[in-house]
Amino acid sequence: MKNFLFLALATILLQSKLTAQTNYNTFTNDNFAGPFAQTLNPASLSDNRYKWAVGLGGNYSYSNNYIGNNINHFLYGNKDKSAYKEPVFKGYFSELVEVNIISGFLELTPTDAIGYSWKVKRFTNFDGISDELTDLDFNSFTGGNIGKQFTQGRLSYGKMSWAEHNLTYSRTLIDKKKRFMKAGITVKILNGLNARYLYTEGGDITVNANGQTTFDGMEFQYGESDDDNQLRKTRIGLGLDLGFVYEHRPDYKKYYYEMDGRRRNPSLHENKYKWKFGASITNIGGIRYTKDTNSYNFVNDNNNTIPYKILFDNKLKKEDIQNNVLNQVTNNQDAGDTNFRMSLPTAINLMFDYRILPNIYLNYTGSIPVWLRSDPSKVHDMIIHTVSGRYEKAGYAVGVPITFQRNGQLNLGVYGRVKNFFFGANNVTGLIGQRRLYNGNVYAGVVFGIKHKMPSDKDGDLISDAKDLCPLDSGGRRMKGCPDADGDKIPDYKDFCPYDYGPRKYNGCPDTDKDGIMDYEDNCPTEKGLRANKGCPDRDKDGIIDEVDRCPTVPGVYENNGCPLEPLVCCLDSDGDGISDAIDSCAYEPGPATNNGCPDGKVKTPKAPKVKYPKVEKKTVEQTLEDAKSQMEKQTVKEVLDGRSTIDYVNVYFDVDKSNVQSQYHSKLDGFADKINQSAKVVILVLGHTDSDGDSKYNLALSQRRSEAVKRYLIKQGVDKDRIVIKSYGEERPAEENTNTANKSKNRRVEVRIMSLHN
Repeated sequence: MKNFLFLALATILLQSKLTAQTNYNTFTNDNFAGPFAQTLNPASLSDNRYKWAVGLGGNYSYSNNYIGNNINHFLYGNKDKSAYKEPVFKGYFSELVEVNIISGFLELTPTDAIGYSWKVKRFTNFDGISDELTDLDFNSFTGGNIGKQFTQGRLSYGKMSWAEHNLTYSRTLIDKKKRFMKAGITVKILNGLNARYLYTEGGDITVNANGQTTFDGMEFQYGESDDDNQLRKTRIGLGLDLGFVYEHRPDYKKYYYEMDGRRRNPSLHENKYKWKFGASITNIGGIRYTKDTNSYNFVNDNNNTIPYKILFDNKLKKEDIQNNVLNQVTNNQDAGDTNFRMSLPTAINLMFDYRILPNIYLNYTGSIPVWLRSDPSKVHDMIIHTVSGRYEKAGYAVGVPITFQRNGQLNLGVYGRVKNFFFGANNVTGLIGQRRLYNGNVYAGVVFGIKHKMPSDKDGDLISDAKDLCPLDSGGRRMKGCPDADGDKIPDYKDFCPYDYGPRKYNGCPDTDKDGIMDYEDNCPTEKGLRANKGCPDRDKDGIIDEVDRCPTVPGVYENNGCPLEPLVCCLDSDGDGISDAIDSCAYEPGPATNNGCPDGKVKTPKAPKVKYPKVEKKTVEQTLEDAKSQMEKQTVKEVLDGRSTIDYVNVYFDVDKSNVQSQYHSKLDGFADKINQSAKVVILVLGHTDSDGDSKYNLALSQRRSEAVKRYLIKQGVDKDRIVIKSYGEERPAEENTNTANKSKNRRVEVRIMSLHN
C-alpha cells in the first residue's frame, strides 16, 4: 500500500522556500498602510491618515523547522540542502500564498469608515512529523534509520484555497482628550476553490533499504473536494474579523489647530498617540465542501508495502491515491459522511506601537494561531513574534523587523515604503552571509489615495486657501480672507477706495460732504455741491462755482467772473453843471468847464482815475502743492500734460486681472521715491488702465485698484500721499489696440509721472 506519510512529505519538499508573516508584518503597523491595515485589525480604518485609498498587493509565506536550505538554492538553482536541525517540537511545514486583488476604504465621517477587499488565499500545513522521518527526508531516505521501525505519532496534512470578499466597518468609540479607542468588524463572504486533508493518530512505520515503506493498522481520515463538479456545488462560507485599538494621547492639545473660524480642528494628518495597543481575532469561520466520492476515511489492515518514490511528487493527487492506495485499503467511513468543513486559519493578533521620537516608532506584533491538533480538516497560521523599529513620514517609511518564529529562528528583515509603493521581507539574513534558511519572505504592493493634510493657508490669516477669496492677501474671516484696509467692511478687491472709509453704496469710497458724490470724483470734497459742478457749491446758482466766483452770493455772468455787470456811469452829472462826474473835479458843486467843473475861485486839478490792482496773495509751498494737486484733479490728462512739464515717468505693467505690483518694478519705483523726496516742487500723476477683456465697470474698478496699489507702494517708500494724484480710466484709453495678447499686455498698465509743480 502507498504510504500517505511520504505522500504528504513529498508535497512539502517540492514547495518554494520563501515566507512572510501572513499579515504583512511591519507594513500593516505603518500609519500610512491605508486599506491594508484592516488585514491585521479591522479597527485600523477609522481615524486613518487617508480620506480614501485603494491598493493591491501580494504576500508569500513559508516556514519549516528542520531543513536549513542553502542560499544557493535561491540564487543559483543549487538544490543541495545545507543543514539538518533536529526539531524542538515535531517537524512541520507551513506555506501561505495571498493575492490581494483589490483593497480599499472610504472615510464616511471623522469617526466612521468602511472598507472592502477581494483576496485569494492558499494555506498549506503539514504537522507532527517525527524526528526519524525528518532525518530520513533530509538524507533522501538513506542513513541510520533505514530498516528501523519507529513510531509516528499524530500526523496531519491540510491544504485549502479560497476567495474572500471582506466588508469592514470601523468606528471611533472614545475620543476624550488623552483617551482614544476605536473598534472594527469585518464580515467575510467565502468562496471555496478546493481543499484536501489527510489525518492519522499514528502508528509504527518501517522504511526498508529498497525504498519500501511498511505500516499496518494505521487509520486515516482523508477528504478531497469534488472539483470535477464544482460548478454544481455550493462552496460558500462566512467568516469574521474583530478588533479594537486603544491610543494614549498625553499631548492631545498639540494636535489641534485654528482655521476657518474654529479653534479646535483635529489634526487628521498627524499621529497623535504616544503609544497604542491593539488586539484582534481574525479568520473566524470556515467553508463546507462536498467530498469527492473517491475520497473517504480508511484503514490499512493488510500490512501492505510500497516504494516511497511512487508518491514523491503527487501532492495528494486524487488519481494517485485512487490508483495506488484506496484499492488496497479498507473503507471505514460512515455512509452519510459526504461533506467536510475546512476551518479558516484563525489567529489572535496583538500589537503595541510606541513613539520614541517624532517619526520614530518601536513596534511589537504577535500572531498566535487558534486550532486543535485533533482537527483533521484545519489549516492554520504559525506563531510569530516581531519587534521592529521604523522611521515613518507621509511620503516614505523604512523599517527593520526582527522576527521570532515557531521554528526557533531569529530573523532580520527590511521594510520600505516610497510614495505609493511598499515592499518588505522578514528574513534577509541569507543576503548577508547566513547559509541556513529555515524561512524567508517577500511581500509588495501599491496604495493610491487622498491623504489628510493640514489645510493650506498661504497668507497666514487662518482662513484656508480653499475658502479664502484672497489666498495671497491676509484678511479677516468676515471678509472671507480678504483684506479690508480702511475697515469699512468692504474687502479691498471690491473697494474702489481701499484706504479711505466709505459706505457700501459708494463702493467703499467716502463722501465727506454728503452731497452724493464720492470724494475721488468730487472737486470740492468738503463742501456740498451739485454733480453738474463736479461736487462744488454754487450758492447764487449762476452756474459758476463759488471757488472761482468773485461774487458767490450774487448771481453774475461768466464774463465778469461771476459778478453782475456794472451800470453805465459815463453821462452821470450829479451837480448839473453839464460836466460828467467822470471828469468833474467838483462833482457835487456846479462850476464852469474852464475850471474843471468847480466854482470860480476854487481851482481843482482833474482827478486821476483810481486803478485797483489785484491783491497778491502769499502762498506756502504746501498751499501751492495743494492748489496744483486740486487743479490737476479737475483737469483732463491732456490739459495736465500740456500745462506742466514731465520730469520723469515709468509704466508699471500687470498680469491679467491682477493689481499687485510685481517685484521687477520695485527698483524703478524706489528711484522715483528718492527723486520725489528730494524735491518739494513736484507732484506725482498716477494713471490706471486695463485691457478690454471683461465688463467695463469692473475694468474701471480694476484700474482704480492698480492705481491704488502703486500709490500704496510709493507711500511705503516715504512719499507723502498728498503729493499723489490718481486718475483711473479702465479700458477707455488703451496704449495699443486690443487685438492680440501682446497689445493687451501693454494696456494693463499704470503710468507714473513726476510733474512740475508750476504751470
